[in-house]
Amino acid sequence: MGYSGGRDAIDVELAAAAEGGDVQSMYFLGLQFEDRFEFDEAQAWFERAAKGGSADAMFSLGLFALEDDDVETAEAWCKRAAEAGNCDAMNELAVLLEERADLWGAESWYQRGAEAGSADAMNNLGRLLEARGDGRAAQALYLRGADAGNGESMHRLAGVLDAMGNPEEASVWRRRALATGVL
Repeated sequence: MGYSGGRDAIDVELAAAAEGGDVQSMYFLGLQFEDRFEFDEAQAWFERAAKGGSADAMFSLGLFALEDDDVETAEAWCKRAAEAGNCDAMNELAVLLEERADLWGAESWYQRGAEAGSADAMNNLGRLLEARGDGRAAQALYLRGADAGNGESMHRLAGVLDAMGNPEEASVWRRRALATGVL
C-alpha cells in the first residue's frame, strides 16, 4: 500500500493499527487517504470502519454517495450514522428529507441534531420554524447557532431582530455574520 515516505505519507503506525482491526484507526486512515485524493482507498477504509460501528465513517460514506449523486445510498448511510449519534449526519439526513418534501422527518432530525450540538441543524430548524411563523423559536435557535459560530445563523438572527424592531442588535449580528464570510 505504500504507507511511508514524503510529506504526504500515510502514518505507518496508524495503518498498522487499522490493519490490526482498530476501528477508529480505520476511520482516520480513510481520512488520510481522502486528504491525498485517493478516494477508492479512503472509501474502502471507511467501509471497514463502518462495519465496525464507526458513525463518523458511516457519515463519510454518505457524503461520498452524495458526491456520486446517489441520494438513496447517501440517505441510508446518513440515517445509520445519525442513529449512531453523529450530529452532522443528523443535519445532513434532515437536509435530504427536506429536499424530498418530508418536512416532518426533516424537522425531527434537525431537532435531534440541534439537541446534539450541530450549529447547522440549529440554523436549519430555525429556518423551518421561521417559515412556519414561529419567529421566537427561530430566534432562540439562531442565537444558539450564532453563539456556536454559525455565520448563517448570525445573518438570519439579524433578520429576525430587524423584524422584531431591534435594528441595533440586528446590526451587531449582521457585522458578525459578515466577518464569517456569509454576506
